[in-house]
Amino acid sequence: MAALNESKAIILDLRNNVGGDREGVVHWASFFFNATPSVPLSDVYYRDGVNQYWTLLEVPGGIRFPDKPLYLLTSNRTRWEAEEFAYAMQVANRTTIIGETTAGEEFTGMWIPIDGTDVHLLTRTNVVRNPITQDSWSGKGVTPDIAVPREEALAEALRKIRGREDTNMADSAGNAGPSRWTIYLVLISTGIAFLTSTTFM
Repeated sequence: MAALNESKAIILDLRNNVGGDREGVVHWASFFFNATPSVPLSDVYYRDGVNQYWTLLEVPGGIRFPDKPLYLLTSNRTRWEAEEFAYAMQVANRTTIIGETTAGEEFTGMWIPIDGTDVHLLTRTNVVRNPITQDSWSGKGVTPDIAVPREEALAEALRKIRGREDTNMADSAGNAGPSRWTIYLVLISTGIAFLTSTTFM
């Protein structure tokens, strides 16, 4: 994450992310908020209790980006924990989501055999709710802030970032600012991140 420190903005590409581990949601979200106060992300309800997930007090490397512009790219292929991450970040007003409405998949269950038969019953094991909205993306998906086809999402994010930067430079009276600036595109696929940089004139 240290490579992102000098960037003007960060894009997280979730268009092909079909989920992973809830700890990954906490891990990634924690980089984009201050250490304190912790931000509530998800409540997972089980039959015998609830697990609450918050941003971390410490992150690997100690580098955070609480004020850096953040964009998430989504598609109708974005599923499960990737949707959980997008939903939590949107509710916290920490990102701009660009792309398509996500798949709307939240169901977690297990197959239970019925004694004396070859039949198995699929039963839900937990329910995920956002602690702020007391709702989730289940059955409806995460609605993007800017709706465009998935193949146009990256180009739209770059346009938004460039427009923001041009405005900031214009508002800096007497300071022309740098003529080159860099954003990082982070491709996240089931917990694996690939970083690529793009430098603009």
